[in-house]
Amino acid sequence: MNSIVSAILKITKKVSYFGMEYFHITLNWIMKLGKIQGQFFRKGGARKQVLRNLGSLGDEIYTFYKSGGNAGWLDQPQIRQQLDHVGEAEAKILQADAEIDAIDAAFKSKKQEISEKYAAKRSSLDVGGPTGGGE
Repeated sequence: MNSIVSAILKITKKVSYFGMEYFHITLNWIMKLGKIQGQFFRKGGARKQVLRNLGSLGDEIYTFYKSGGNAGWLDQPQIRQQLDHVGEAEAKILQADAEIDAIDAAFKSKKQEISEKYAAKRSSLDVGGPTGGGE
């Protein structure tokens, strides 16, 4: 009788470990979603900044062209400054993409770590066959 009760307790613990494992994975997934959403907002802001900077660059090039300059527009300090601003804004977009990839990789490793942790706990509660583990 005692072995039946202990087998039931072991099975209950195993099931609770499954529940805790998936609870922790779900919690980490929700946190990952929040972090990625924040990066998407940053990326959207950076895209808007790129468009603004490209507009300013176009204005500077048009102004240079209208003032009679046809060659050497890359040497103009105003145009060079606008090109630098465009490059910085594009770098922010690439940085947001890299951070999204890093967040995803961190989630995958954390998920693997949680799964291994609870698999070890479940395997330590080895439930035997119909005799209750040979006790």
